[in-house]
Amino acid sequence: MSPTERTVAIGGSVFEALIKVYAMQSKFEEALRTFTKINGRVDGQCLRAILLACSTADPPRWEDAIAILHTSDIVESNSGPGRIDQVALGYAVIACSKANQAQEALTLLELYGTNASDRIPR
Repeated sequence: MSPTERTVAIGGSVFEALIKVYAMQSKFEEALRTFTKINGRVDGQCLRAILLACSTADPPRWEDAIAILHTSDIVESNSGPGRIDQVALGYAVIACSKANQAQEALTLLELYGTNASDRIPR
């Protein structure tokens, strides 16, 4: 089928589902390859899916998780200093922790995290 005959728009939800399926099948390289094929801005669901894949890979892909997180501009549900989605941050921290990279996990929290009490109006 030629590209002009196609009628289904392939968007974030399709990529998210495919990344998650590859992650569940322990096929991290395929998940990463799918993630890198996304054209345009990556949405929060796809970012979360690939970082989940990093954290569930065997061995955990903590270096990939950090690189992906640092190059992300997803700001959907967080107003912290780094403006990174909190669920995505959590998956990256889990990947570091599973790989016994506690200092890297703490560094991510220092870079992107805020305390909930800091956001409470006084």
